[in-house]
Amino acid sequence: MALGEWLRQVMVETSALKHRASSVARLMSSRQLVALRVDSATHSLLFVERDSLRSDFLFLAGARPRVTELFRGNAVDLVLERSRLRAEAERADVVAAPWKFFDERPDTLRWYPFLDAGLAVASSVEEQIARVPLKAHQRQLSGAAEDPAIALRVSRTHKDFDRFCAEVCTPHPEEKQGLKDAFGEGGALALVEGRGRRLLAGALLVTRRRGTLSLHRSGLAAPASLTAAQKAHRSAALELVVFRHAQQAGFAILDLGFTPSVLTHPLFVQKRRLGCTFSPTPSSPALMLQVKPALRPALFARAPLLTGEAGAFVVQAGLSRAARVSERALSTRVKEFDVSGCSQISLHTDGRGELPARVLCERVLREQLPRLRVEVAQVELPAGTPS
Repeated sequence: MALGEWLRQVMVETSALKHRASSVARLMSSRQLVALRVDSATHSLLFVERDSLRSDFLFLAGARPRVTELFRGNAVDLVLERSRLRAEAERADVVAAPWKFFDERPDTLRWYPFLDAGLAVASSVEEQIARVPLKAHQRQLSGAAEDPAIALRVSRTHKDFDRFCAEVCTPHPEEKQGLKDAFGEGGALALVEGRGRRLLAGALLVTRRRGTLSLHRSGLAAPASLTAAQKAHRSAALELVVFRHAQQAGFAILDLGFTPSVLTHPLFVQKRRLGCTFSPTPSSPALMLQVKPALRPALFARAPLLTGEAGAFVVQAGLSRAARVSERALSTRVKEFDVSGCSQISLHTDGRGELPARVLCERVLREQLPRLRVEVAQVELPAGTPS
C-alpha cells in the first residue's frame, strides 16, 4: 500500500473512532468524581464514580431515589476521602465503586456496566439468519426479507443523509455536525423504505477499524406511533440491510455499539438475540459491586446483571421466596441468560430448597441452559423469618 493511501486509511479509522456513539463521549467527558448516597424506600446505594454516570446507576436503588452528594472533586481528593467513605460503604446495602477502592469481600463482584456488542459477519444473509439463536427472531428476519411492501438499500447521498437526520434520528444542531463529519468520511446509510419511498428506518454506518463496520446511529421513523409488532418488523428489516451491506463490502465484524450490562435492558436483549458477543467498552469503568445478602434475591430478580470478564461472564440472577412464577414465564425469561461468553449462572435466593418456585426455577434453568453451570447462592434468613 502506498504511503499516501496508508495515511488516508489511518485518518479514516482514527476519525471513525472519534465518532463512536454519543454515549461513549459521555462516558469520557467528565473528570468530576462524586460519591453519592442514594436512598429508596427499601435500601440504600453508595455510588463512587464519574458524575456523568450517575443516572446510569440509579436503577440499583429502586423506585423514587433520593440522592445525597457526599463528595465532589478530583481523583487525589477522592483517595483522601476514602476512610470516610469506607464507613458509608459499611452502612450501604449496595456499593458501586472503582475496582479495589474499598476492601474486597469474598462476594465482591467485578462489574463492567457498559459493554460493546460484536457480531461475526456470515457469508450470506441466509446463513446470518440461521446463526440467530432465537427461532422467533429468525422468523421475524425471514418475514422482513420476504415483505414486498418494503425496500432495502444503501445510500451515500447527502439528500438521504438529510432525510435520515430529519425523519429518523433528529439530532441537535451540534450533534448533526458530528454525524455529518462521520458520513463524509466514508460513512454509508442503511435505509428501509415503504411504499412511495417513505422512510421507515435507517442507520448510519462507519468504518471503525479495518474489517469492522460500526453501527454509529440508528432508529425508526415516528416510533411513538408504531405498534410493538411494527417496531419489531422494521427493526428486523434494518438489521437485514445492515447484514447485506456488511457482507457485500467484505467486513468480518459488525460492531453494534454499546449496551448496559443489564440482561433485561432493551439494547442488551436486541443484541443478544442477534447472536452478539460482548466485551467491556474501552471507556467503561471496572467497578466493584457489593450487595448485602438479604437484598440480592430481589435486586438480581429485578435487574439480572452480567459480571466478570469477557469469555468467563457470570449471570447474577435472583429469586425471592415470595415470587410467584410460572414455567412458561420462566422459560421465556431464562432464555435471555444464554449469553455468548458466559460460563455460569449464580441464582441468589432466600427460598428454601423445597420451595416450589425454587424447585421450578432450578429445573428450568438446567433444562433451558444445559451448557451453563448453575450455582445456587442460598441467602440465609434471619431466625424467626417465615419461609
